[in-house]
Amino acid sequence: MRPCRDPTSGRLSLSGTGQGGPWEVGWDEFEPTFLANGHVFVYDHGPARPRCFVGPPAEARAYVTGTVDCGRALR
Repeated sequence: MRPCRDPTSGRLSLSGTGQGGPWEVGWDEFEPTFLANGHVFVYDHGPARPRCFVGPPAEARAYVTGTVDCGRALR
């Protein structure tokens, strides 16, 4: 896993090796931003699901319940 930032929303994320997409950022940027914003990390290995979520606790709960996907409403 490597830290990334979505170029459209600016959201932090983590991407696995070989996954394209967001801009890669250094751990030196990711860690303080993660801690300062009180973010949480959720890993999901379910079928047809995004692998991880990085964001505030309320959005993490919505992600786990399936009502939000990395900041985008599903329902």
